[in-house]
Amino acid sequence: MKATLIICLLVIGIITGTNTIGQSLTLKPAHQCTAIETVSSNQEYNELVCAGIDAMHQGKYRDAINLLERAGNISILEYPNYKVYPLLALAYSKAGFQKKAKENLERARLSLSVLVGIYHCTETGDGFYISQGIDVKVDSQFNDDVAKKMCGEAYDYVYKIDSLETVVANAKLIESYFSIRNQIDGKHINQQGKND
Repeated sequence: MKATLIICLLVIGIITGTNTIGQSLTLKPAHQCTAIETVSSNQEYNELVCAGIDAMHQGKYRDAINLLERAGNISILEYPNYKVYPLLALAYSKAGFQKKAKENLERARLSLSVLVGIYHCTETGDGFYISQGIDVKVDSQFNDDVAKKMCGEAYDYVYKIDSLETVVANAKLIESYFSIRNQIDGKHINQQGKND
């Protein structure tokens, strides 16, 4: 149900021509940065994300990678730290590291799928894994990595859709992911929502 609502919002944006794709890449000074990847409570993380975006705009892709990797390693206690994966994928792709770009796209896909309820976290005696359906482990080499970021009792509240604003925020992250994925893969989506 949650996934259907988010997909509907994405399709409406594509059909109406409303384009929030790429908003995360708007060049602004770190103190004015409004990237969708920022969080409300961690200035160091936000500064690294915004500086990474700025570095990408300047064509300094290796600097962007360094800054975004540092942001991705910061512990954000109230929220899982997964939002930089698409940006990292783009920076790696622009720097010519296609394997690392694809790896970060896969991490982003898994993380966003947990966020909207397509996948969920399953706990075992040894920790967590990302699963689909009736606890079928999702086949991905990054399952354990993503589970470490996305799973745990402390984050259960994050995955509850409690307002339309939450749905829109999640849809923007997903839309940005698809935009970046399509840039890396060289695909474009037409107004009917189909690949050209």
